[in-house]
Amino acid sequence: MRSRTNILISFLIAAVIVLAIAQVYTIRKLSNNAAQSVMQPAHPGGVATQAVSAVPPSTIMMPISGTVMSADSSHIVIGNASSTRALSIDPSTVIVQFGALKDSQQQAADMEAFRLSSNELAKDPEKNKLLLQTLVAPSPFKETKIAASDIKPGAEIVAYTFIQGGSVYAVRVNVLSVAQ
Repeated sequence: MRSRTNILISFLIAAVIVLAIAQVYTIRKLSNNAAQSVMQPAHPGGVATQAVSAVPPSTIMMPISGTVMSADSSHIVIGNASSTRALSIDPSTVIVQFGALKDSQQQAADMEAFRLSSNELAKDPEKNKLLLQTLVAPSPFKETKIAASDIKPGAEIVAYTFIQGGSVYAVRVNVLSVAQ
């Protein structure tokens, strides 16, 4: 049973990493497509407008995964006996528990909605800087919003984070498995 659980956790972590890579690719692709479409004249003989700049990779959140050592309303500590990392959270942090896989139609619809909204945000990167920095591609799993108090030691998580002033802040926490 433990082996099966480890395989499932490994699969889920790999899936989240693939989603993070796809997110970076999508943002860059959308930024390039938006820049190309904005540079086209609005109509024959029209004037081209200024291009949209790409989102610098240094501003994109990084996923951090691990086993929860402790959690409270302001921090989640992940790691093991020899190494830990504290993640700061606040009431705006989105915390979800992953469930079953969504059907392929729902996954496609979620990705299309994400593509459209990302493309819209990329049209004005200065105005939407924070939103662009905190984009997370939709998960292929059904999600249930939970509270920080629902995260228990032993749970496996992936947190989308940014670093500011030496602290690691979690914008979103995906709980992959609950503690046994």
